[in-house]
Amino acid sequence: MNTIKTHYVLPAIILAMLLSAFALFTLINSSNTALGSVGFGDDYTSTTTTSAFASGTAPFVISNHTGSLASIIIASSSAQLGAGLSLIRVYDHTSATGTMPYGASAGTNVATSTLLFSMPANSAAGTYTFDLQVRRGIVLDVPAGFVGNWVITYR
Repeated sequence: MNTIKTHYVLPAIILAMLLSAFALFTLINSSNTALGSVGFGDDYTSTTTTSAFASGTAPFVISNHTGSLASIIIASSSAQLGAGLSLIRVYDHTSATGTMPYGASAGTNVATSTLLFSMPANSAAGTYTFDLQVRRGIVLDVPAGFVGNWVITYR
């Protein structure tokens, strides 16, 4: 009878060690768990583009780091710009020398940057999803006379 008890002791010790290791592993890795659908640091940033940004001559920086342009949400757009001849242009500021601060005028450096896309400033309201990768930042060129309200999301 003594051999039967010792026969079960070793598997019980191994099982207890495995369960303890699993519990410890679970506790250690639970601190990085997302509390919603997005983990910390993976959320989007947004900026609102209104007539205050419409200069037609000085594109401005909305992001000055590597990341992605997620979407443009058009709440309202300029109807008085005519037949869509005025374009809002979005650039990947790949060829700029150094990084430029948020909100800074990109000046003439945009001429050598990569055009990601352009849209008529009087585009229909809605959400336009892009998910485009940018290397050095996002620069927005808004034409003079723009009176819309666009929200640009990026990370």
